[in-house]
Amino acid sequence: AAGTCQLDCPPGGCSGACTVPLRAAVLLAGTDEDKTVNGKYKVARFGVVHGLTTRPDGAIIVATDNNLLRLIKSGNVTTFAGSQYGYADGKGTTAKFKGPHAIAHHATSGLAVADLKGGRVRFVSATAIVSTPLQDTAANGGRFDEPWGVAWDDSKHVWISDSRRRVIYRMNIDGTLERIAGSEFGLYNLDPRPLDGHGGGARFATPRSISVDPNGLLWIADGDWIRRMTPAGDVTTVAGIKANFGDWFTPSDLNVHFGDGRVEGAFLRPFNV
Repeated sequence: AAGTCQLDCPPGGCSGACTVPLRAAVLLAGTDEDKTVNGKYKVARFGVVHGLTTRPDGAIIVATDNNLLRLIKSGNVTTFAGSQYGYADGKGTTAKFKGPHAIAHHATSGLAVADLKGGRVRFVSATAIVSTPLQDTAANGGRFDEPWGVAWDDSKHVWISDSRRRVIYRMNIDGTLERIAGSEFGLYNLDPRPLDGHGGGARFATPRSISVDPNGLLWIADGDWIRRMTPAGDVTTVAGIKANFGDWFTPSDLNVHFGDGRVEGAFLRPFNV
């Protein structure tokens, strides 16, 4: 029926009309079983999904906790890259990941993958060739500690949030790396509160997800806050309550009402932006 999408007719997975209304939630593939199974969308199983991104052809790439990148296309789920826990570059299932989390797609550069437990950022081409542009012995300290989020900008830079070092990096397609904001020694700082500022003068709590908007501004899910950053490294807290060190929120704290009618929202560990 118009405005609906029945389970035997997923988007792109059958012939005939299948219209999805705006803001509708549609099951594309998988169930709540913690397994890894390829096949038609009703048969496929994923385990825990950590990240996903879309390609211009409508396909979806999913990063899962079983160290795989899975491809959802035309109602089918296959393994795009990865095989088991470990580190290896290569094509398709010859490659290995250690906990891939965020993934981001660029129309001409392919995929960037935050290989969290491996402490690396990996590139994956359209033909599933996995490479590591920044090796352990590269400049700026080699590999990352916990690269959690990745995002491409229009200039083919990859922006990386390292949740352990509490730093935002920018990496070029050739693998050169630059720290744009935060302190690389943030992991030794027990104060989790964010601090607005420029470059190394800014402080992050636990930067996780990162995205780039059409104006080139970066948005970061950081601890209990949402941060905004310019490409030059100017960091501002745009949402979340500036609590004192050691404070914990309860559900009743999620909205703070002021006498003039304003409401300041609090977050409890936002993971994606």
